[in-house]
Amino acid sequence: MAIREVVALFDDEEEMMDTIDELECKGFDRSEISILPPLDEVEEALGHQVDDIHEAFYDPKTPRMFPLDYASWGDAQGVLIAAPFMAGAFAVTIFGASTGMTLMNTILMAVLTGSVGAVFGYLIMFLLKKRHKDEVDDQIDRGGLAMWVHVRDTAHARRAIRIFNRHHAHDIQFRVGG
Repeated sequence: MAIREVVALFDDEEEMMDTIDELECKGFDRSEISILPPLDEVEEALGHQVDDIHEAFYDPKTPRMFPLDYASWGDAQGVLIAAPFMAGAFAVTIFGASTGMTLMNTILMAVLTGSVGAVFGYLIMFLLKKRHKDEVDDQIDRGGLAMWVHVRDTAHARRAIRIFNRHHAHDIQFRVGG
């Protein structure tokens, strides 16, 4: 059976994410939606530098990935801050209890150590967000953020195209392939 998909490019990540949300609200399964991974992964898979997203956009060998939703990003950020805080505070609490530190000193050390851990987690989160922003900006500079949506039939494809148009996508196409 031939693969049918609607493809498009976006110049804004928020518009792309809003498009994904609307697609899901209008009956598309998240597993039917894929986006272009970071360009270094694409270039490694294709074996050459991608100067224009259109090259990768039209190449069937281009790798794809499932988009991460905003809630998952938020969860990951929370874990990056909370986990080091909890690990540091827990370790100091065990140390304080096993060495006979006073309760007040143990609490102060746990809060201090946990806070240092949270700052470390925040820095990691900040670096990851910056890296993601740089990757998104790089794709936009080279032509746009690519999205593919598998469709079941023509009516499904028309619905996807209308949603893409509402969210300012460009280079929208319906493709049928093997």
